[in-house]
Amino acid sequence: SDSRYPRGELCEDSQDAVGKGPGTRRMKTSVRIRPAVKSDCPAILEVMFSTPMSRESSWWLNTVDSLETKLACGGGFVAEVDGRVVGCVMHVTSGTDLVLRGLAVRPEFGNRGIGTALVEAVEAGARARDLPRVLLAVSASNLEVCDYYLRLGYVVSEEPYAHAAPGRPAPVVFTKEL
Repeated sequence: SDSRYPRGELCEDSQDAVGKGPGTRRMKTSVRIRPAVKSDCPAILEVMFSTPMSRESSWWLNTVDSLETKLACGGGFVAEVDGRVVGCVMHVTSGTDLVLRGLAVRPEFGNRGIGTALVEAVEAGARARDLPRVLLAVSASNLEVCDYYLRLGYVVSEEPYAHAAPGRPAPVVFTKEL
């Protein structure tokens, strides 16, 4: 077990309730964050395609094969609940940056801290490799998530995004110094 990555995090907002009526207690959902492996790619694609991402996004061009290539060229993490992949993020090193790509959480598991735990895993991975910064880009068709990254301490950068999809509008680039 690699202690650089968070594991078995208990998320605060569970939708699981035991019993009904007065005295109903909420159970915490145990979420495990772990490095992604090639055999996770079909589940990662399913998570990505479960999100309400605009059809204008290059997100929809992903395939299991393209995810396997991205994973082999960089890495990623998955979030599991009861052995089921419910969240994912990919990353690749570019110079002295760790570039965060493809953060997604199944909608029914949203607002439980899973996305934040995945971002924190990428940040921990960057620190472990002595990379001073995490960089990410938000698609022009997904600007509603910009405030999320600002809350996590990312700042808007004017630099170009080297991984931008050809023929697509320029994304908004965010960086975070670690």
